[in-house]
Amino acid sequence: MKKLKLILCILLTAVCAAAVIAFVACKDSGSGGGSNLATITGISFGGDTVTYDGQAHSLEVEGQIPEGVSVEYEGNDKVEPGVYTVKATLSGEGYKTLTLTATLTIEKMTLTGITLDGDTFTYDGQAHSLEVEGQIPEGVSVAYENNDKTDAGQYTVKATLSGTYYKELILNAQLVIDKADITGITFSNDTVTYDGQAHSLAVEGNIPTGVSVKYENNGKIEPGSYTVKAILSGKNYNTLELKAVLHILPNLSQVAQTVMASFGSTPDVWEFLPESFRLNEDRAYKGAQTIDFTSAVSVTNIPTTGIGKQLDVVYGTVVKMQSLLGYVDTFYGSANTIAGLYQEYINAHPDNYREFEGQTSGGAISFRIELDDMQYKLLAKIGPASLELTSDTENNGYTGRVQISDSNALKFEVGEDTLTIALNILNHAVTQLIFVRTGSTVTCHMYETLYFGENNTTIMETSALLTWSGNYVSVCGANGDFFLGSKGEVVELYDATTGKYLGSKVKETLSSIVYNTYWFNLSNMGGINTIRVIEESHGNGTLNATSPYTVYLNGSADMLAIRNVSTGLLDTNPKRYSRRYDIEMKKTYYYTYDGEKFEKIEIEIPMIFVQEENYDTLAADILEKNSGLYITNNVPSTTTSRLDYYYESGLAAYEQIADLVTPQAIAEYVGVKDSWFN
Repeated sequence: MKKLKLILCILLTAVCAAAVIAFVACKDSGSGGGSNLATITGISFGGDTVTYDGQAHSLEVEGQIPEGVSVEYEGNDKVEPGVYTVKATLSGEGYKTLTLTATLTIEKMTLTGITLDGDTFTYDGQAHSLEVEGQIPEGVSVAYENNDKTDAGQYTVKATLSGTYYKELILNAQLVIDKADITGITFSNDTVTYDGQAHSLAVEGNIPTGVSVKYENNGKIEPGSYTVKAILSGKNYNTLELKAVLHILPNLSQVAQTVMASFGSTPDVWEFLPESFRLNEDRAYKGAQTIDFTSAVSVTNIPTTGIGKQLDVVYGTVVKMQSLLGYVDTFYGSANTIAGLYQEYINAHPDNYREFEGQTSGGAISFRIELDDMQYKLLAKIGPASLELTSDTENNGYTGRVQISDSNALKFEVGEDTLTIALNILNHAVTQLIFVRTGSTVTCHMYETLYFGENNTTIMETSALLTWSGNYVSVCGANGDFFLGSKGEVVELYDATTGKYLGSKVKETLSSIVYNTYWFNLSNMGGINTIRVIEESHGNGTLNATSPYTVYLNGSADMLAIRNVSTGLLDTNPKRYSRRYDIEMKKTYYYTYDGEKFEKIEIEIPMIFVQEENYDTLAADILEKNSGLYITNNVPSTTTSRLDYYYESGLAAYEQIADLVTPQAIAEYVGVKDSWFN
C-alpha cells in the first residue's frame, strides 16, 4: 500500500510540473497575440518593375525597423524575366509577427536599332529576299515570312525577332521584283521575190525561258511591203514589241501595186496611244451633257472619263486634223483603181514608166506618179484638196501633205516607230505632234501657236509632253486652271487600260512661293456620298472671291467648312493663309459622236484638292472643321507616287522641250504645195 501511494505522488508531481511549464511558455510566446505584444508599424513593402539585365533583382521593406526585429524574405533575388510574389516576414521579441507581400516584375528587354527596309529588284531568275539590319543581340533569332521570292510581283515580308530575354519584335516591309526588260533580241527587215509561197520574218537572239513570241501580219504571199509585229511576253518580263518590214518584190506585172503599197496608209495617231484613248464610237461620251449640282448629286453619278485641259490640247489637235485626213482616206480608197490604171500603162510602156499622169473615172481624182531609184512620189488632186505622197524605199518610211485650196495645209511623216504630223491653218494657227515609240514607251511632243491679224500677232502658245509607259499616261504642260496672277504647270494622270482620269498635280508659282497641289475625283474619297454645290455671288454678277461655292455633302443642311481659314485667298505667307484643301468645280472635256463627227462638250464637276504638305492629314483636317464627316482617302499610293514621279521628271523634261519648236519652224515644215497643182 505504501508503495502504491508513492507512485501516485510521483505522477501527480509530474502533471503539475508540466502545467507550470505550459503556462510559462504561453506567457512568453511572441506570436500568441497577447495583449502585451507590440505591433510593428511604419513599414511598407512595395512592388517594382525592372528590365532584365542578367543581374539578380530583389525587393526590400522600407521604413524604420524596430530594434530587435529581423526580416526574412521568400521568393526574392530573381534573375530571369517573369512576375514573382515576394514575401517579407518581420518578427522579434515583444512584437507581433508582420507578414507583407509584393510583386517583383522583371520585363524582357526591348529590341532597338533593328530595321527591315523594303527593296526593289529586277527579275533575274534568282530568289530575292529582305533582311533585317542592325545589331542582333545574342540569343535572338529572326523568322521571316513571305520572303525568298523569284517571280515578279510585290510582296509583304514579315520578320519576327524573338529571344528568351527580349520582347518579340515584328517588322514588315515591301519586297518588289520588277519585270525585266527583254534584251538581245533583234527583228530585221527582209526582202524576197514573189514565188507564190508564204514568207515570214522571225526574231533572232536568245529568248528567255518563259517568254513566248506572237507575230502579227506575218506569213505573206503577195508582193508588197508588210510591217510585221513581233510581241514577246512572259509573266516576269516587260512586253517587248518589235517591228520589221517584209518586202516581197513583184515581177513587172506588179510594179504598180508595189509603188502604191510603198505609200502606206492614212496615218493613225491612235496607234501610238492606248486603245482606251482612241476617239471612236466606243470612247464617245454618252452620259448627261449637263449636271445640275444645285440639287444633291450622287458621287457615283459624276463621270470620271473626262479629260483635263492638258490632254484636251492633244485631242483637240487630232480632231482639227481629221477633216484634212479625210481627203487622204479618199485617196487610199481609190488606190487599187489608180494602181490598175498605172499597171495598164506599164504593160503598154515597159521601157518608159517612171512618169505617168492619169485620172480615175469621171475625173474624180487626177494624179501624177514619179519614180526614181530611192523614192516614189505621187501627186493627186481630189476635189478642192491637193495631196502629195512620197515614199522612202530605203528606210521604209513615207510622208504626205494635203492642202485645201490656198488655206489649211497638213503634213505627216511616218517612220517605223515615229509619226510627225503638223497643221497650218493659215492666218490662224500652227500645230505639230511628234510621236516616238522607244521599246514599250511612247512620248508625244505637242506644240501649238494661235495668232491673229496681218501682223500674225501671237495670242496663245501651248506645248505639252505626253508619255505612255506601262499602265499610265501622263500629260505635262502649262495649260490648266491656275489662280489669278500665278505661273502654273500641271501633270495629268490617266489609266492606260480604261482611259479614266486618275488625278493631277499642279505647280502654281506666285512671286517666290510655290504651291504643290493634288487634285482627285470625289469618288476617291470614301464617306462622300452626295454633293450639292451652290455658286455664290455679290449680286453684281461677280463671284464672291473668298467663297465662290457653297458645298453641301451627304444631304447636310450645313455648309461644308472645307477651307482652312475663312478666306479662300492665297497669301504671301503660305503657312498662314494657303488653302490646305477644298472642293471646287473643275472644267472637264468629253467628245460626243453623232454617227458622222465628234464634237467636244464641257462639263464642270466638283473635285477635291489638297496641298502636298497636308495630304497625309486630309481626313483629319476635314473632320476637324466638319464634325461627324469621316472621310477615308482611297487614292491608291501608286497613283500619288506616279504623279510625284512625273511631277519631278516629267515637268523637268517638259520644260526642256517646251520651246524647242517655233511656229516658224512648223510653218516651214508644212511647206507649200508642189507646182504641179498650179
